[in-house]
Amino acid sequence: MSAKQPTLLDLPIAVANHVLEKLKLNELWTCRKVCRSLRTAVDNFGAQFTDLSVVLDEDSVRIQLDRIEIIYRNCSLLSGSSVWCNNEWKYLEGENCLKLAFNDLKILLKHASCLYIISYLNDQDREHAVNSLVDVLKKEVDIHMKTISLHRDLSIDDIVLILPLFNSQTLRKLWIRGIFPAHDFERITHLDQWKKAKKFKLWETSWECLPIEYFFHFEKFRIDIVKNHDIPIQSVIKIRDDLLQRSTFRKCVISVINVNFNPELARIFQPDYAGCDEFTMEYSTGKSKFEIYYGIYEFMNMWQLRIKRC
Repeated sequence: MSAKQPTLLDLPIAVANHVLEKLKLNELWTCRKVCRSLRTAVDNFGAQFTDLSVVLDEDSVRIQLDRIEIIYRNCSLLSGSSVWCNNEWKYLEGENCLKLAFNDLKILLKHASCLYIISYLNDQDREHAVNSLVDVLKKEVDIHMKTISLHRDLSIDDIVLILPLFNSQTLRKLWIRGIFPAHDFERITHLDQWKKAKKFKLWETSWECLPIEYFFHFEKFRIDIVKNHDIPIQSVIKIRDDLLQRSTFRKCVISVINVNFNPELARIFQPDYAGCDEFTMEYSTGKSKFEIYYGIYEFMNMWQLRIKRC
């Protein structure tokens, strides 16, 4: 009787890991679905990638990672779902595409550092998708992510549901896109994930929701205003008198579609300023020095106020 041929899992763990590290991400994903032991081996190996995107679309959920895309679709004529992976479609009878996608996402989150959630859904479908996502992920005890980006059509209700799923101690960057009423936006500021993040970006927004002091605890923040607004002088005064006095502050950028240059903006930092629209100056609080720039950002055709610690 011939001896049993050794398998990958019979090898010493160090050797098995050398084999696993030669595999591409989609090959690791295939290995993981062979058996319970390989699933554990791959999970313990910790295949790492940086960006993980979840796109909620009208008829599908797309998960994108390291140039790999997995597409999940409900089959309207059949009671199941189809999944596109490794250049082929697979039909899974009796399965819901949201549940399939979010269960896979739950596993992939353990190996990523940046998560992007993007919605193109109408209000009713988006609410259902977000609730399904939360139902799956809330069963995880601790989800670590360094960067979380929430954009397109996500509402404040969605954001307030999603952010608490993630460990606030490891979250470093938070990106949000949208225009929100001030009383709604305030709800985000009460979350630990907001309070503990070090860097923040808010784009395609409006001044109506932006008490500037909301952002003063961040080391770095950026705000892109898409409506036709000047930068409020009172907000810049608060930056000078409060934010620049904080030892944790490093940099902020405020971008606007600006119509008229207000020289009072420059005189906040240099009372005798009489120069042109664009300026670069140095400002000192007595304890720290800052470089202050105001000018056109040609890539976005917007005006920017940039302040950074020297």
